[in-house]
Amino acid sequence: MAPTNRARFWGRHAVLAALANPQRVVRRLWGTRDALIALDLPPVLPVTYADVSDLGRLVPPDAPHQGLVAEVDPLEDIWLGDLLEVGANDRRPLIILDQVTDPHNVGAVLRSAAAFDALGLITQDRHSPPESGALARAASGALELVPWVRVVNLARALDEIAEAGFWRIGLTGHAAQTLD
Repeated sequence: MAPTNRARFWGRHAVLAALANPQRVVRRLWGTRDALIALDLPPVLPVTYADVSDLGRLVPPDAPHQGLVAEVDPLEDIWLGDLLEVGANDRRPLIILDQVTDPHNVGAVLRSAAAFDALGLITQDRHSPPESGALARAASGALELVPWVRVVNLARALDEIAEAGFWRIGLTGHAAQTLD
């Protein structure tokens, strides 16, 4: 049985992005022959050939695994100060989420953050989902591209971000005024 901090990623984009990320440790890979044949895999990676129904038992019901499932370790924590130091002379945006707990929503925001070349994503440690297969699938590879910082106190993080020279703009779906 895998330690609880490991996750299973599924789907072509999520698995291939995890394999391509030098900071990600992929512990094991399952796949159909068709899905695995085109991959250039490291010889030390344990690979199991499986049929579609076997893969279906490794992931949640109806999860679209596309013939690939990987067991991965979580990425190393990134500290806000380190991200702000990288962004000191960088005009890219930071995305901050407050209490967004649905992994599909966080994955979708990561996709958008990657599309807009965001410097990183910042969430609260306690009120955001962990890395998971559902989040990685929704992020479609962006989980491996966009640095994700988890902070204990979002108000203190916002102050630190302001001190680093970033503008802070708050958005809500309940506002009477539009952004334009």
